[in-house]
Amino acid sequence: PPRPSDNGANPMADSGGSNWPLRGLKGTLWEGGMRVNALIRSSLVPASLRGSVYGNVFHASDWLPTIVQGILGRGDLLAKAENPLDGVNHWPALVKASSAVPRDRLVYNIDYDVSTGQVSGAIRIGDIKLIVNTVLENIFPVPKGDALQVQEAADDDASALDFMFNLTADPTESQDLRSSKPELFSHMLREFSQMQETMIADAFCGAADSAAANKVDAETQFIGPWIDDPYFKCPGEEKAGDALAHYNAILYLYNLVPRSKC
Repeated sequence: PPRPSDNGANPMADSGGSNWPLRGLKGTLWEGGMRVNALIRSSLVPASLRGSVYGNVFHASDWLPTIVQGILGRGDLLAKAENPLDGVNHWPALVKASSAVPRDRLVYNIDYDVSTGQVSGAIRIGDIKLIVNTVLENIFPVPKGDALQVQEAADDDASALDFMFNLTADPTESQDLRSSKPELFSHMLREFSQMQETMIADAFCGAADSAAANKVDAETQFIGPWIDDPYFKCPGEEKAGDALAHYNAILYLYNLVPRSKC
């Protein structure tokens, strides 16, 4: 069975982990918040490949087609989907039955960011990663024990900027290529803009009235929709103040900013 992780560690939480040597932390678009380990254990993996490392880019949405189409051989089930899948089947590449690269581009996220009042996000095409309207995050120190907790984060006064990196040559996102490769940077921005046109409403809602959800969570340990209003809309640009207050409350709750700022 596959054993994926969900996101990078949060070094600022109690007993937090470390993403060293990658930059950033949970909740950010940097590799430290996004790039995680995964493990596949199966008798279907050829003996010669067991214990090896798979080097292709793999997105969370790729698990479904890899398992259903690749392992189970039931691509017919996926063909019945109402909308085309975002994921791709990696199984032939995983077991070296094909040399084709299943995925050459990746959308990390494209979303309206209430903290900056702009659309922010990140995409990757081949080796190149573009980050848009994002604050530069730290590379946290080398861990010296089983747990790491540091009170360091991006400068609160820093501006949200665009960045471009070659992740194969520079996995720590330390050499910004915007100035040295302006044509490539312009191309990546155009690609980002085209993807932005397909952006849908944010699934994370800025509504702060979560008392009903907290009650259900205390009883069932699950959170589901709790606002029974078919006309309700999550706060967006027109309610940026409310959304920003809730957004900041979430950052403080999950230790995504230093405690001194809370």
